[in-house]
Amino acid sequence: MNRAVRLFLLLAAALSLAACGRFASMGAALAYKNAATLLTWTVDDYVGLTTPQKASVRDMIAHEVYWHRDHELPVYRRFLASVADRSQRPYTQAEVQQGWDEVRGDYRREVERLLPPASKFLATLDEQQLARLERKLLDDEEKFEKEMTKGNAEERRTRSLKKTLRVVEDWTGRLSSSQRAIVSAREDDVAPMLEQRFGERRYRATETLTLVRTRDAARIERGLHRLLLEEKSWRLPDYQAALDRRDQASINMIVQLSATLSAEQRAHLQQRLQGYIQDINDLGAPA
Repeated sequence: MNRAVRLFLLLAAALSLAACGRFASMGAALAYKNAATLLTWTVDDYVGLTTPQKASVRDMIAHEVYWHRDHELPVYRRFLASVADRSQRPYTQAEVQQGWDEVRGDYRREVERLLPPASKFLATLDEQQLARLERKLLDDEEKFEKEMTKGNAEERRTRSLKKTLRVVEDWTGRLSSSQRAIVSAREDDVAPMLEQRFGERRYRATETLTLVRTRDAARIERGLHRLLLEEKSWRLPDYQAALDRRDQASINMIVQLSATLSAEQRAHLQQRLQGYIQDINDLGAPA
């Protein structure tokens, strides 16, 4: 999901705010505690909220954050604990697939929870706000496409590989040359399909704007549900197949890497997992 779609979900980005450029210096727990303020800023940046809207959006997000803390963070804690318990040995294909499916399930559950209040808010936007939103979405797409098409195909592959390596090493610590080869093989298995990716992003943005202009909260909710949770009903089959191959390549990479981790790397992984568990504990989520 791109930043524009996360806007409409309001809270879906709460746990990942620390990764966003604006909040890069914040820890995950601090960003989460300030989610109502930070996400209100984000919404304001896209549509230009009125003073009453700012208060309404902040209150709405705060309510969802409290719900999320009490109902979703315990689920995350249990998931992370189960991954940590098994981190001293290689993960099996079935375990990684199960974890992959659980994360997808978390996403679906949270989107379904957030769509009704988000849709009601979007139905209140006036013409000036819609015009600003359209400009912002267009700017986002132009910036994204410009960034993704920098350089030739090999340069783009190298850039993608470096990004994947950074993500993996954040969890494992420094990889060996043979481990890096496993990550590199995953990149070779993943087709970029940039035009399809760009086309889907443009389609989602266009469809979202069309929905919001109806000012019909129920219609907006149904439309966003289709765009975000029923992708196979409208996504091009070739692109869906490529995304399925990408997911399988990522799962295979995790399984292969887990069989090669050194004792030091397993300790690094364990420390990373326990750090996130502690973040959840610090947020005061019920056990």
